[in-house]
Amino acid sequence: MRLAAIAALTAFIAVPAMAGWEDDECRFTAAKHAATPATGVTKVVIHAESGSLTVTGATGGSQIVANGAACTSDEDFLPRMTLTMRKVGSELHIDAGIPDKSIIFGFFSARLDFAVELPAGLPVTIDDDSGWMKVSNTGPTVIDDDSGAIEVRNVRGPLVIHDDSGAIEVDTVAGNVTIEDDSGEIDVKNVTGSVEIEDDSGSITVARVEGSLRIRDDDSGSITAQNIRRDVLIDNDGSGAVEVADVGGNFTIARKEGSGHVDYVRVAGKVSVPERD
Repeated sequence: MRLAAIAALTAFIAVPAMAGWEDDECRFTAAKHAATPATGVTKVVIHAESGSLTVTGATGGSQIVANGAACTSDEDFLPRMTLTMRKVGSELHIDAGIPDKSIIFGFFSARLDFAVELPAGLPVTIDDDSGWMKVSNTGPTVIDDDSGAIEVRNVRGPLVIHDDSGAIEVDTVAGNVTIEDDSGEIDVKNVTGSVEIEDDSGSITVARVEGSLRIRDDDSGSITAQNIRRDVLIDNDGSGAVEVADVGGNFTIARKEGSGHVDYVRVAGKVSVPERD
């Protein structure tokens, strides 16, 4: 009896609600909704947990609306999953709430997929745990993401992304782009400002940038840069090929530590790359 009791006690643990969310086990669903007038709101702050997220700026929009679908393997857990809005000064905070759940053996899953529509050009900050994300037609945008693919389009202002894992695709930004990424492919194009990237692994492709491109550190993965109006600077590159074309300023690689060829064509300024054996 004592052994059985100890085994049962050991199995009774608090686990994040995101644990194991295969669709065939996430069979209980409920719609979630929140809305508020956009008047007086100068910034939207979004916290998303497990699940997909879509943020879209709409021209002429007068409201900020969040619509979602909660999904879980436990029907009794559905009321505990929430989608709420609260104002903090002129900021509007949108929170997807999925509390932790204690289980004794068995399987549990939960996620909350939701979409936010807001006036086009409104600044946005996003803190996301897991799941893919699509953002479009926003103002200055900051994204902090743990895992899942990120797609960002048509940002009116600077874009900052801190990402642990998952592919990143950025298209059309009226401002500077700054990306810090642990793993996953990065594809950036059509930027009116400059681009700065720090990456551990995964290929990097950058095209059509009006300012400069700086890659502070790239441990592994190829680098391709095309149509950069000003300078291209790579502070440190590990393994992987580097291919550069159509640069309006200088092209510099300060340090190349790993394998991979370096090719460049049509560079208007000076070229400085390490000599290779």
